[in-house]
Amino acid sequence: MHAIVGRATCPKGKCDHEYTRETIPNYLTRSKYPVGTKVVRVNKLINDKGTVTVTTTHKLQEIDQTVAKVESQITVERPTDLTVNPPQILDYLAKQSVLESTTDEQVAAPLKEAKLLRTENIAVLGKEYHAKVYTWKTALESGPADVLGWYSDEFPGRQIKQEIDFGEGGKGTEEITEFVVPSETKS
Repeated sequence: MHAIVGRATCPKGKCDHEYTRETIPNYLTRSKYPVGTKVVRVNKLINDKGTVTVTTTHKLQEIDQTVAKVESQITVERPTDLTVNPPQILDYLAKQSVLESTTDEQVAAPLKEAKLLRTENIAVLGKEYHAKVYTWKTALESGPADVLGWYSDEFPGRQIKQEIDFGEGGKGTEEITEFVVPSETKS
């Protein structure tokens, strides 16, 4: 159940929807870890032209009661070239306004179109995590794709694994290759 905190500000006051402020799972999972926590995901996309490897590094830079600031750096390796993108800071807000009619499951889903398929345990770097497995369809540069995503509320950023099927266009698998939690220093 959601607590109503008021009406949203709408153009010319013509809003008849109640909104609530929900704590967002991507923030919550990051708030369980200290600054400096790093997660590296490697996505290998394989098609008839070869393999494209996309490496995404997320490092928690700062966190308070309103936002988690995460440095994100993406490197793309194609058969013919390497692109190292500069890091950028992503803000994951602690709370966001959602329609009162939004269910808890909709807030927890990785995106609006995602449907919960099942729950299961999945091993990541030797540790078991309880995950919800979602499925959805998407359209990417390579064309339409079916996606399976494993998400755990025990892991920073929630995404544990992802599989993408482009049909004739190829397949991709994204997995965690590094997870570092720095020791907390006592003053």
